[in-house]
Amino acid sequence: RCSRDRNETSSMSSWARRLFAFVILAVLMAAVGVRTWTAAQDPAEDVSDLVERGLYERAEVVARSELAQRRSVDALAEATASDALVRVLLLNGKGSQASTRSIAERALDIKQSRLGASHRDLAPSLINLGSALGEVAQHSRALGLLERAVALRQRTDAGTVLLAESLDALGIEMIRAGRM
Repeated sequence: RCSRDRNETSSMSSWARRLFAFVILAVLMAAVGVRTWTAAQDPAEDVSDLVERGLYERAEVVARSELAQRRSVDALAEATASDALVRVLLLNGKGSQASTRSIAERALDIKQSRLGASHRDLAPSLINLGSALGEVAQHSRALGLLERAVALRQRTDAGTVLLAESLDALGIEMIRAGRM
């Protein structure tokens, strides 16, 4: 009888531990779900903030929405929104997709036609397209665009993080192309 009582107590404590673990797991899952739902409901989400937090999928959704809204506003606003989307797509591992390159090419075309070939605001578009082309091994074209971005930034943003980001993109592409 004593051994039977110990087995029942042991099985009850095992059952209690499982129940406790289940409750903890359910609470954690609920907390994550509420946080995710809250983030999805935030109308003021910023793509850059989402990227900084590593929420690339959500950043992509927000960037696509912003692009759709800005397409009807103005071509330069569309190009800027396109740059944000392409950046997220590159970070999200979608740089090699034809649609990513198409968006990047359109953004650069719009900016060049509206701002000219040497405007400082071309740099993000040059970096995006160069990086996307590098993803599909179009190294010579990618390097040309990235070198152009570095030259623009050296002229307009010397000594800033923007120049460092341009040099970083160029360095990555040089490694990819086997030139470093």
